[in-house]
Amino acid sequence: MIEVMEVTKKYGRKKVLDSLSFTAEKGEITCLIGVNGTGKTTTLKAIAGLVPVSKGKILIDGEPYNKHIYEKLAFIPDAPIMLPRMKIKDVILFMRDFYPDWNALRAKDLFHFFKLNENDRIGDLSKGNMAKVNLLLGDGKVLREFYTEDIRSSEGKSVVDIMREVYRQ
Repeated sequence: MIEVMEVTKKYGRKKVLDSLSFTAEKGEITCLIGVNGTGKTTTLKAIAGLVPVSKGKILIDGEPYNKHIYEKLAFIPDAPIMLPRMKIKDVILFMRDFYPDWNALRAKDLFHFFKLNENDRIGDLSKGNMAKVNLLLGDGKVLREFYTEDIRSSEGKSVVDIMREVYRQ
């Protein structure tokens, strides 16, 4: 469960978040919807521990952010952060070391579910396939910045349908 309680975030004098509160229960898909510049990305970054909040608190499974929380989160930004020349298989080998409880079977299942090619280079992937790679790298709660058309399966399922199937397993 992710709890955001009375969170305020300022960049200088500009207040980006003003007493934001919500709870995302395990198994739910929670969406932040708003026009550009309303704090959606800032909220995700704050939950992931990438930006400090000015006031309020954020709890993940009842705990404040700490180094062990990182293992429970997958933050997938809108822009890829991996080296473009790396192959998908190399990214998986590299990233699994960041997760002490790496679930190789889950990653393999998702790899096949998404019908990815392990020899494809990150820089050659579509935005949707890049998001799929990021989803299989994360284990646990997913913080995803995206437009819903980013990910489609070969059968035309939307990202919401895919996430429901993936996290039901």
